[in-house]
Amino acid sequence: MCINAVVLRPSRNEVTKSMGEMLDTFAAASPLGRAEEPDEVAHVIAYLAGEQVRPITGTVLAVDAGCVSAL
Repeated sequence: MCINAVVLRPSRNEVTKSMGEMLDTFAAASPLGRAEEPDEVAHVIAYLAGEQVRPITGTVLAVDAGCVSAL
């Protein structure tokens, strides 16, 4: 069994829409300088679910605009 995880920070979606400008302020502090878009997150998840990465197991992938790597 292959189990991988994707860890997200707040990205632009229906749930965070209520954050309004606060999301933009929060996201501007990241190395990417903006919030991730839903399609960007979906592409990462689709990649991890694909056949090309079957040998990758037990991975936790941070989709966080470089925030963890910037620490």
